[in-house]
Amino acid sequence: MKLAEGVQTDQSFSNFTNENDDYATLIEMVSQAKKKIEYTKNVYTSELQGIPKRRKGYLNTLIVNGFFLILIVLFIAFFKATMASGGGIMFQAVETWIAVGVMIIALGYMIIRTIKSAIVYLMNTKPEILSVYIKRKGLKTLCDEDNYCRSVLKYMIQCEKAVSDIEKAMAAKTVDVPASEDIITKFNFDIPDFKFNAGRC
Repeated sequence: MKLAEGVQTDQSFSNFTNENDDYATLIEMVSQAKKKIEYTKNVYTSELQGIPKRRKGYLNTLIVNGFFLILIVLFIAFFKATMASGGGIMFQAVETWIAVGVMIIALGYMIIRTIKSAIVYLMNTKPEILSVYIKRKGLKTLCDEDNYCRSVLKYMIQCEKAVSDIEKAMAAKTVDVPASEDIITKFNFDIPDFKFNAGRC
């Protein structure tokens, strides 16, 4: 009888030790999951907060290009008025024709730059306007990046809630260790970077 009791005691101690080991493993898994969730949230929150600044950068580029385009147009108008007042004498100089050629090239260049910067700005602020072009080119815009970051953060919040529920169950001593470990194991922290490619056209 004493031998049987000794064997039963050893078995109970073994079960207790295994349970403690499983519990310790779960605690470590929870700790690591919380760190990964926090890191991922910080990364994608930072990305999300940077999107308005990048949009503003595209707007500034459009404004600068438009400003220089207007300057060139005004200069050409002034140059044309000057030539007209000269009675056509200025057309006899080679330098005049060189200046005309340079202004035409500059005008064309700034028109193209302004149009391109307008397209880039619209793609990243109002993609529905250029949806056909964006789809045809397979572009990923800032609007897509915004949605991507928000979806990742939403998923992290779901993971955070699951971890919180596990911690509450652990505190109440009602936790199902295998089920909780399975939940944490299924968390996906291998999130691919967003491939933004709509910064030019």
